[in-house]
Amino acid sequence: FVARSMLSRNSTSLLVVCGSKKVGPSSGLAQRCDREVFEAISPKRKDQSSVKGISIPLPVWGKLDKSSSYEEFAAGACDKLVEETIKVEKIDTFLCVDWSGCYVFHRMKDLGLIVDEARMIYFPFCVFHALYSASSDEIGFYKAEETRSIETAAKVIALCESDQEKLSKLSSKHRAKIEVLPPPLREDFRNAVLGNLEVKRPRKYITCCLRFTPSKNVKVFCEAISLIHEELRARDIHVMMCGSVIDETYATECRNIMEESNTRYDIVKDFLDANGLQELLSQSLVNIHTAPYEAYGMTIVEAAACGSPSIIHEQWRDIGATILLPPASNGGSCFLANMLDAKDLARAIL
Repeated sequence: FVARSMLSRNSTSLLVVCGSKKVGPSSGLAQRCDREVFEAISPKRKDQSSVKGISIPLPVWGKLDKSSSYEEFAAGACDKLVEETIKVEKIDTFLCVDWSGCYVFHRMKDLGLIVDEARMIYFPFCVFHALYSASSDEIGFYKAEETRSIETAAKVIALCESDQEKLSKLSSKHRAKIEVLPPPLREDFRNAVLGNLEVKRPRKYITCCLRFTPSKNVKVFCEAISLIHEELRARDIHVMMCGSVIDETYATECRNIMEESNTRYDIVKDFLDANGLQELLSQSLVNIHTAPYEAYGMTIVEAAACGSPSIIHEQWRDIGATILLPPASNGGSCFLANMLDAKDLARAIL
């Protein structure tokens, strides 16, 4: 969607390089996402010829951290550019998402595939060294890569002021190049909301829409629900969880907690499309966002667009969306809980 918006500039031609999962028995979701990426960047429009997409099949898909296939992604991107004889010298700007995107740029530089005049824009969707689930070794690795990305970049775009501050501490002399640009609602979700303004649905769900991975801290939601499941049942409230499974072991632990507490719940193991998410959030009493750190947290904004408040971590300045939706105590619509304490989250939900 970032790439599509850039096409509004008539002088812009785009080459989009992204990863995809190698074809296999569990690659259905990957293939679908891969297809959606190229549908997004190659809409039926007059300037379609100005867009080219390259997909690099990767052994590890669905991860962007140190355990991802960042080495294979960089090597595959370089090989593809050479194989397809793409004129890299004509690319004047590289927009690199996260440190792994910058890693590709650095590899191309090392191989002499990029002219010295080419600019790199570092666009971190997440500041990885700030992840609460990262080990000390991982934090050291992320700090090194994110510092290198900042120092190489002509411009750094942070999603929130908190990320701007974290990145500035890594390289204070480059603070001036780090700017904040909060993302807007996706166009398809905005249209889904506007198209259903007159539809009134009963609110009966407590909702958590996050990937099943330790960094999102979803397990604390399950633990909190298990403490208050009898109260929720008495009030005829249903629990809804939706998000792709990144860590199957972690997802199983979450499901086991819900099963053992005999809670009424549903899990959608995927992200809903715009219409499905709008329908869910418009029926939600509250949205629970359990991540202690979030570069932005678009579901917080999407929930608000559907009239549903969110409960977020008490250290709320580490949640990027609070730049638009601060807690109620600061004039906003979010409520606070200690997302490292299931009992405190249970209290906040009730």
